Amino acid sequence: MQLRLLNEKDDKALLMFELKNKAWFESYIEAREPTFYSPRGIQQHIADFLTQYHKGQRLPLLILNDNNDIIGRINLHKICRQTDSAYLGYRVGKNNINRGVASYAVKQILTLAPQNGVKYIIALASTANKPSQIVLIKNGFYKKRLIFNKAFVNGQQIDCIEYQKEISQ
Repeated sequence: MQLRLLNEKDDKALLMFELKNKAWFESYIEAREPTFYSPRGIQQHIADFLTQYHKGQRLPLLILNDNNDIIGRINLHKICRQTDSAYLGYRVGKNNINRGVASYAVKQILTLAPQNGVKYIIALASTANKPSQIVLIKNGFYKKRLIFNKAFVNGQQIDCIEYQKEISQ
């Protein structure tokens, strides 16, 4: 398993990964716009993420298996130089859950964060997403607060727990 920076050539494989896992992801997180799920939509998504990367605002990574297939995504976003902070986001395909993929990816991105000027990481997990909560706690995050009605998933408002971690160098 490895992490790799997203690039323009990932468009077809990324679209397949996102389409294959659409229902799975939408059971835990807010749905993406329908236009995202098209060749043009995914190309625009990649271009936007890479623009943010080159501005130092995002670190968009793919999680790849030993065959270089996309099995997940992880990124630092909203990177703020004034506070040395960023938000963590990740998603793992349904066929690869309970295999340590998320734990591995979070552990790896924690080593990359300081190289990207990040000392403090914030992550949100739905109160219903116990596996994600476990991954964060296992990687040294602590619960900071509960945020009511943070997102809209499957037609319902959901609450999220905000986790934080300070990275020692």
